[in-house]
Amino acid sequence: MDYKRVGNVHRFWFDINPVPASRPRVSKWGTYYGKTYKAFRAAFAAEVEEFRKDFRPLLADKLKVKAVFNVVRPKTTKLVHPRGDIDNYLKALFDSCNEFTWRDDIQIAEVWAHKQWSEDEGYITLDIEELPDEE
Repeated sequence: MDYKRVGNVHRFWFDINPVPASRPRVSKWGTYYGKTYKAFRAAFAAEVEEFRKDFRPLLADKLKVKAVFNVVRPKTTKLVHPRGDIDNYLKALFDSCNEFTWRDDIQIAEVWAHKQWSEDEGYITLDIEELPDEE
């Protein structure tokens, strides 16, 4: 993970292959998520754990977010863009960032997102800008 502040924009780089959030599954033993999504959440938590000690969540009421998901291309695919809905990629990222980059993703007022194939390893870039209060 890498972090840089450029003006009023907080820029994060997560060295994790993006995964869309899966639907919760229900069985007679309870509710659970798919293995791939659970592995993504665990890898994300491990990546930010050391950084979390020194970083305080953003305190702004409203945030503007730009997210780019660079997904590892499978060996064979005819798809132009990675599989999975963009909103599910956002959900996975937003849920992982709660209490780390912001208190809760309810603070996000504007979103711009893009998914694409990565040339090499998968990663996520996240730009967060604090929006001024409207009066």
